[in-house]
Amino acid sequence: MSTTTFKVHLVRCGHGRMELRDGAPPLPPPVISIPARVARLVALAHHIENLVRAGKVRDYAAIAMLGGITRARVSQITNLLL
Repeated sequence: MSTTTFKVHLVRCGHGRMELRDGAPPLPPPVISIPARVARLVALAHHIENLVRAGKVRDYAAIAMLGGITRARVSQITNLLL
């Protein structure tokens, strides 16, 4: 009596079907770190504040107009600096 060994793995083929494939399973994709939304908004708040302080933009109302957002939203974002 002889024994044969080989590597196989299951692959999802869609519609709930599974398929048996030869070889070791593929490596998982690398984890890509994406900053949290709040971190991006804090960075935006710092950028807006720097633009106003440097005199490149007149005020927050001008930022809102240029960004196509409301003045209230600009206030919400800049309040993250408090």
